[in-house]
Amino acid sequence: MARKSVLLTSIALVAALGISGCTGGIDETSEKQNQTQSQLSRDHHVTAAGAMTQKPSAAFSSINSKGSAASIAASKAVFASSPKVYVARSSQADAVVILAAEAARQGAPMLLLDSSSAAQKALETEIQRLKATEIILPENSNLSDAEKALFGDASVNEVAIAQDTSSASASASAATGPDGFTIFTTAASRKEVGTAAALGSLQGAGGTLVELESADPRATSGTIEAIKNVGDKHSIAVGTDFASSEEFAGLAESAIAGVELPGGGQVVFPYRRFVALYGHPGTGALGLLGEQGPEESVARVKELAAEYQPFSTEPVQPAFEIITTIASAAPGADGQYSSATPISKLMPYIDAAEKAGVYAVLDLQPGRNDFLTQAKLYEELLKKPHVGLALDPEWRLGPGQKHMVQIGSVEAAEVNEVSEWLATLTRENKLPQKILVLHQFRLSMIKNRDQVKVDHPELATVMHADGNGTHESKFATWNALQKDLPDGIWLAWKNFIDEDSPTFTPEETFETVTPKPWFVSYQ
Repeated sequence: MARKSVLLTSIALVAALGISGCTGGIDETSEKQNQTQSQLSRDHHVTAAGAMTQKPSAAFSSINSKGSAASIAASKAVFASSPKVYVARSSQADAVVILAAEAARQGAPMLLLDSSSAAQKALETEIQRLKATEIILPENSNLSDAEKALFGDASVNEVAIAQDTSSASASASAATGPDGFTIFTTAASRKEVGTAAALGSLQGAGGTLVELESADPRATSGTIEAIKNVGDKHSIAVGTDFASSEEFAGLAESAIAGVELPGGGQVVFPYRRFVALYGHPGTGALGLLGEQGPEESVARVKELAAEYQPFSTEPVQPAFEIITTIASAAPGADGQYSSATPISKLMPYIDAAEKAGVYAVLDLQPGRNDFLTQAKLYEELLKKPHVGLALDPEWRLGPGQKHMVQIGSVEAAEVNEVSEWLATLTRENKLPQKILVLHQFRLSMIKNRDQVKVDHPELATVMHADGNGTHESKFATWNALQKDLPDGIWLAWKNFIDEDSPTFTPEETFETVTPKPWFVSYQ
């Protein structure tokens, strides 16, 4: 093995090096070849290390694998070939950081050597694809004969590595050109060795690094702005906390649409908590919302939300929960024991909420009807960015059942039908994430609750504990409903003005209820 003693220091990297376009072998007299030459000039650059870069293939893509797989994916995405390749073991975290910074400065791929045979075979294949003639490793890599064979005929050189990694982040790109691309990552992802290696390759190929507050591009106004700034360039997100390329692209497109939730961003939690008035327009018998008109309800809920703010580090957002279909004692013309409210009656509250930055949730009490059929009646309203949906299984009757005689229930499969439809509606209309509330005060109200799907990125699923009575009985219900609750469900709490004894104060609700609820409604 050839040995080259070179000390790589961890100083901050300097400005990008000069580049030249790849035009060799093109006959400029041919119009078709001229077009090919132009395309090469736009999409390919030669780096200081002699590598040929290529632009990422999609406007938005992601690399969310670990270790060696992440480093190889990055290399494949942006390098067509490279005579020089930097390699380090995944276990050598400090060396990876420093070598990745040097790879970025030189404009060369940075790959990781893992111990598994599958990972080593993938590394060998990538070395061959790159047509590498020189492999650079950290000093004392102690390669086995089998590991040396992975590099084929390429020369293998070791370099001494400085131990100070405090500033060894790749801050310059060796191939920056007019058609550069954006690299997204997060602070958490940058701690991953696979991400560190991938960033070295991507920056070396001309990418500009942007650190996001969240791996979800819709999360905040800041992440949305960063996504919009990509413009007509391409981008790659790197880190295990990012979604797949297809899903990330969809989330990015939603972010670009620019429709944000009240309070900013396009993701509901954990960026805000809610305090809501519950009820039905025009009647105080069904809750506080109906005790006054739309504008007065806005003022009342804003005042109520403000009382909670001292006890929350997150902004407390005012909200309405509007009973939209009402459980009825009589079967009605359709025999369903549920009365649907005309959209025209709801609109004054929906419009007032939108104007004032108040979120609105439509509550369904379907009787013998099903939730999906009723939800579709209000598709027009659910296409609004500030409107979510609530399912109240207490009022979901089976055949032969009646309200106030039996407590209703719903199968997880029916909930999943609704969530699939609502997620699709949200995605296709490029809307911000929607709240989907599931009301419950008995475990039996949602059958097979462990099968409820909560993996739709378009939805924030909330379990709303509706227990009433003494503090002790409410806590008992709260704790029981959390048993075997599927991961990814957010918790909500209800305060009853007349049926609790006594009603929790804002301080008690946020300081004594554990975990602190993300959504609080008043009935």
